Amino acid sequence: MYLRWSRLEEDVLPHIQALPNLETLGLFNAYVGKKLCFSRGFIKLKDLVLSSFPVLNSIAIEKGAMPNLQLLSIAYCLELKALPQGIEFLANVERLTLSSVPMQLIESVRGGMDHPKVQHIPEIHLHYERENIWYHKSFSGIHSRKRIKPHKHL
Repeated sequence: MYLRWSRLEEDVLPHIQALPNLETLGLFNAYVGKKLCFSRGFIKLKDLVLSSFPVLNSIAIEKGAMPNLQLLSIAYCLELKALPQGIEFLANVERLTLSSVPMQLIESVRGGMDHPKVQHIPEIHLHYERENIWYHKSFSGIHSRKRIKPHKHL
């Protein structure tokens, strides 16, 4: 399900969190509030894309929400200075992508205060612009579930 450019003033999450078979959710400038809270539900959700929230400055994820989430992508949220609170509860996330978010958030993930919160995520992709040059950085969390096995030579 994708909700695009609706710019709702009421948080849409309480209305869709109980959809029993929702596996993909993309919210693109769907809400004009400053905070999103994933409090419960989204049991089968695997892919979550949050993009183009001009005033969003806080995302909270409560323990037990989105237990099967595999992909979390956050883009064009220029007021978001920190990772979602509770991202460490998302034990099954395989890929985190951050695109066009504040440098404060990028630096925090790369080695700052938020780095320990993402060490369980096997793939982390950062896309950002500095001085009119686009950069792409990828790395893995230290405690990655997907380890590369050495090849045996015959």
